[in-house]
Amino acid sequence: EVPSYWICDECKIQIMIIDQSILLSSACNHAGNKSGKVDDTHVFRQLLLNHLTFLASGVSDAIVAREFLLAKWIDQFQLEEKQTDHRAYEGGAFLDSNILCAHFFAQWIPSEPLGKSAGCKNQLSEEGNARIFRALAATSEIALSFRNLLGVVVKLMGDDNANALRKLAVKAVAQVVQVDPSLMLQPSLRQAVSRRFLDQAISVREAAVSLVGCYVLQDPKVANAFHSSLIARVGDIGVSVRRRVVRIFRDLLISQPGYSGRVDVCISLLQRAANPREEEGLRDEIKTMFKELWFEEGTPKKIKLSNPGVSIATDIADDFSGQDLPLEKIVKISNNEICELQPKDSVSDTPAPKTWRKKSDAVETHQHCETVASQMIDVVAVSKDTIFLEKMVKELFYNDECNKDVKKLICDGMNGDKNHCSRLVSALIEELLQLEERRAGSTQRDGDARLVSIVSTIGIFCEASPGLLAPHFDTLLPYLKADNLLSVEEEAKIITIICRLLISLVSVALPKADVQRLANGSVANDLEKITYKFGSVASAAAVEALAMIARRAGLNAVSEARNNLMKLAETFYGYLYKVKDMTSDYSTSTNGVQSNLKRALSVLGSICQYHETEELSHFPDSELLVGDDPTTFPFLEPSLLSWGILSNACFSAFSFFLAKDDVLTKCAALNAMTGVFLARPRVMLAVENKGVIANLLSDKTHPMAQLEALRCWKNILAAEEWRVESGQAREKMDKNANVTLSKRISGDQDGDSSICGSVLTQHTNRIYQLAKSPHAAIRLAAVDLIGLLLRQGLVNPMETVPHLLALQGNSR
Repeated sequence: EVPSYWICDECKIQIMIIDQSILLSSACNHAGNKSGKVDDTHVFRQLLLNHLTFLASGVSDAIVAREFLLAKWIDQFQLEEKQTDHRAYEGGAFLDSNILCAHFFAQWIPSEPLGKSAGCKNQLSEEGNARIFRALAATSEIALSFRNLLGVVVKLMGDDNANALRKLAVKAVAQVVQVDPSLMLQPSLRQAVSRRFLDQAISVREAAVSLVGCYVLQDPKVANAFHSSLIARVGDIGVSVRRRVVRIFRDLLISQPGYSGRVDVCISLLQRAANPREEEGLRDEIKTMFKELWFEEGTPKKIKLSNPGVSIATDIADDFSGQDLPLEKIVKISNNEICELQPKDSVSDTPAPKTWRKKSDAVETHQHCETVASQMIDVVAVSKDTIFLEKMVKELFYNDECNKDVKKLICDGMNGDKNHCSRLVSALIEELLQLEERRAGSTQRDGDARLVSIVSTIGIFCEASPGLLAPHFDTLLPYLKADNLLSVEEEAKIITIICRLLISLVSVALPKADVQRLANGSVANDLEKITYKFGSVASAAAVEALAMIARRAGLNAVSEARNNLMKLAETFYGYLYKVKDMTSDYSTSTNGVQSNLKRALSVLGSICQYHETEELSHFPDSELLVGDDPTTFPFLEPSLLSWGILSNACFSAFSFFLAKDDVLTKCAALNAMTGVFLARPRVMLAVENKGVIANLLSDKTHPMAQLEALRCWKNILAAEEWRVESGQAREKMDKNANVTLSKRISGDQDGDSSICGSVLTQHTNRIYQLAKSPHAAIRLAAVDLIGLLLRQGLVNPMETVPHLLALQGNSR
């Protein structure tokens, strides 16, 4: 109801002061001092006493506060009585201390019930009481000495002689900052807390991190001020400190999705989780954080502030640095009965007004997916390694430690995560289309890096679950034309990702009709053109995609993909035949000849790696038939080349160029020869019998050729390991009707998996010698190869120990 009349707090307090002055003067006149003046301090003390008397009926703490103030004032009056000259009172300047002491002592026990005394009838509003309390607190002794006390505590934070004292000082600062978080932005305090981030004691660093963590969620300025310091603590040697930082960043990213430093935070945490030396519990916590942040269905749960009652200073001046803060901003009184100051950005449990339109769950989910997609793109754009992110996405669908049947059950039980990832992929495709629309309407090349990042992020989901991209693969296929006005490196990266996507989709997700459409459409021509324009990585991916399309379309079926593969083989094989007798040292040739020679060897090596004929598909071990030894096969003329003898003819060409004098041609030929070894491991036996492997590892060979040989052997072993562990070898065996049940039980149905390792174990002594080579790169490659042989159980661990111990003394 609207009152009949209203008095503002200013007028009300004036009236209360006058009334209380009259009452206090009459009490003094009754005591015999008629000429004394009433001090304003005594009047405000009486008003405070009246207010506490009014509150005492409902708040027990008010009774204790009332009695404490009365005792303090009476003690002060008695002390003044002893130290003050009575002649000052005889002149009537002030009231006698004895009179004031008696006046306040008489109120120790109220004459009327609490809350109903005559002096308590007129009360100020909550705002008026807050202003009075703030003014009294600002003039109190502790408030006036606040800066000196805070300076002492800050100084104790830097005491290097006592770890426990520094920790307690940090906690004391936390209690002070709890009253006014704006102090965290003061340069001197911020620098002092930041220095404790580098303290030698783990407990002090953890206390400092906890102090900052309490306020980064409440004020974005605090988060920005301590961003670099918190990022540095991600790599702290103390596990408790790292765990605390991870939790702070988790709450920060969930409560503030648009935080300006989110990219740096995500990259630092992903790198930490990818570190194999990191504690397993902390790695799991980081994984859980990203799953909750990015891969959980629905929007993340809002994080409540750790202390929602703390007042936040939102009116800090931008030129605050180096200036003294007003005392009213340093000392803030928080009282439920007086002034309850809520943070501006805090999460309130109060239901929203009915006039607000509540968004539907579908809209919120869509917006959340867009936000997550944007965050992932930003992280991928800066991150150099996305292996951990790919692994984490794969874990959403299945556990690598389970067998195939269990994987299917896990996938079937995680439809929620699949649906969420499907929406994320749709959001990424939508982001890609929006970027293309902006680029189409602009004459500048803005957004080029963004395009690469979006496609790279899409590639992460492709590696984890290719089926998610099946509805969108028609949208991505035009990028194989490489007409995006990007640099060669950026175009090659996009092409490689799209080719990997195409390989995955064709192998498992696309129906036969779509594969036939791809095999006879323009995609085959686009893949063919890639091999002429881009480097070895993009060319190898294009050849693999072309071979996969041709294989799924049918080995004997006539398709554009099969024709393009054969056309590529004829073109590059013809070039090798053309320049084979040009010189014995191609380093003296033109750059064009060297580049074309390297490209021809690389593309033919990729074709041989994925080359498959109807005849060879009947032999699970790719057995060498009588008269089919590639080491004795001649270097045929291009006109005699056919699909059935392509692998042998190319191997003969590789062997020819391996015997050339210049080392770059040797390395390119050896790298191409690796493709034949991967497709037909038994060829390594024939090469071993010819002494080629021993010759490549001997001291007579150029160090660059030795290095390339070690890398090739490692790639072969890694590829065989992946072929077996991924189930590709078993799948191929199950499809082969020539493998009988007795062969499957005997375990000899996949002898190829051990041939490469068995051949390399014959040269372990030489590999140990290369591990002590004067060339650092060769030593590193030899150690990597030894590690792979150890993991696969191909060498005796006890034999490697002396050599590995000797390498401990390596200066690098």
